[in-house]
Amino acid sequence: MFYLRKKGIEKFRKTVELFDKKSNKVVRKIHFKNPNDFNQFLEDYRLMRYPGYGWRFFDNKLYK
Repeated sequence: MFYLRKKGIEKFRKTVELFDKKSNKVVRKIHFKNPNDFNQFLEDYRLMRYPGYGWRFFDNKLYK
């Protein structure tokens, strides 16, 4: 099977950190490679309403 490299098309990659609001410690990192999974996470998190926890985007470029 042949794989073609597509130039100019960037892969979908998002990383989200779940953190505790009181201590500001990161509880878990979640990596998404599919935009549908990412949108499902946003919808599910909005419905869960965990008190004391939040999420933010994690950017590797800031930490290198």
